[in-house]
Amino acid sequence: MLRLDTIDYRLGLFVNPTTKALTGLSTEVTALQTVALQNRMVLDLLSDAIRQLNEIKRGMQQDVHPGRGSFFPWLTSGPWWQLFLKIMTPVITVLLLFCLFTLYVIPCIRTMILRMVGGIVDTMFSQDYQLLDED
Repeated sequence: MLRLDTIDYRLGLFVNPTTKALTGLSTEVTALQTVALQNRMVLDLLSDAIRQLNEIKRGMQQDVHPGRGSFFPWLTSGPWWQLFLKIMTPVITVLLLFCLFTLYVIPCIRTMILRMVGGIVDTMFSQDYQLLDED
């Protein structure tokens, strides 16, 4: 009987740590399963996203691009007021530049020419008077 008690005691000493170790391993395996499942879900989402992006890319490549390089299709498209603005914007810009030129640049050039001519005339008259004084 003593031998049975000793074997039972030693078996208990062996079984208790083994049970604790297996319990710890069980929780660790459960956590690893959860991580593996999460990784699988992320991979599935990423592969679906890549597949959709490839479909969008193919669709965009198959789209027909209307007359690139042509100037007039964008000019004549849209409602009448947009068409009017597209046509009138260059005209208004040219008129505005013409007004600025006539209001500011031409008077400046005129004043500059008058000063230059006046200076030349004054120089010539002063030289003529000096020649007359010497005679």
